[in-house]
Amino acid sequence: MENLKGKDAVFKVVVKEIKARILPEVDGEFFKDLGYDDIKTKAELEKKIEEHLLEHKTEDAENKYIDSLIEAGIEKMTVEVNDEIVDEEVHRMIHDLSHRLESQGVPLESYLEFTGTTMDAFKEQAKPEALKRIKSRYFLDAVVENEKLTATDEEVMNHAEEQAKKYGVEKEEIIEMYGGMEVVKYDLLIHKAIEVLGE
Repeated sequence: MENLKGKDAVFKVVVKEIKARILPEVDGEFFKDLGYDDIKTKAELEKKIEEHLLEHKTEDAENKYIDSLIEAGIEKMTVEVNDEIVDEEVHRMIHDLSHRLESQGVPLESYLEFTGTTMDAFKEQAKPEALKRIKSRYFLDAVVENEKLTATDEEVMNHAEEQAKKYGVEKEEIIEMYGGMEVVKYDLLIHKAIEVLGE
C-alpha cells in the first residue's frame, strides 16, 4: 500500500438508490395531519403552537409552585407513618408502573431486568417517594378538612368524564380504574385542595 501513497486513483461505483427529503406542503392537509382542523394558514399554525407552548410552560410553573407549597406544608407537619402504610403505597406504585408498562407491551420483569435491579431493591428505592406521597395526601386531606371542601354528585360525575376524556377511555372504565365513585370523589376533593393552594 506504501507504493500507492500520493498517487491518483479512479473508483467505479454503482448508484443503486437516490433518496431525497421531500417536505410536505404547508397547507390545509398538513394542518389536518397535525390535528388542527380549524387552522387555515401558516401564521395561524405558528400562533397555535406558540399558545400551546406558553400553556405548557404556565402549567409547569404552576405545578412546580404547588409542589413547593405541598413540600413546605409537609415540612411543618408532625405525622407518624408506619411501615405497613409505606409498604402499601410502594405496592400501589409497583401496580401502577406495571399497568403502564403492560400498556406498552413491556412486562415488569423485563423492565427490572433491563434496569439491572431486583424487585426487593426496587421496593427499597421506592420507599422515600412512597413516604412523600403519603405525607402529601395527609397534607391535602388537612386542606380539604380545614377549607370544608365538598363535592356534589354532579361534580363527581363531571370529574369522572373529564378524566375519561383526558386518558381516552370511557367513563365507566375510569370509574373502574379508580376503584369506584367514592375514590373519584376523593380525587376531585384533592384537586379542589390543590386549587385552593394555587390561589
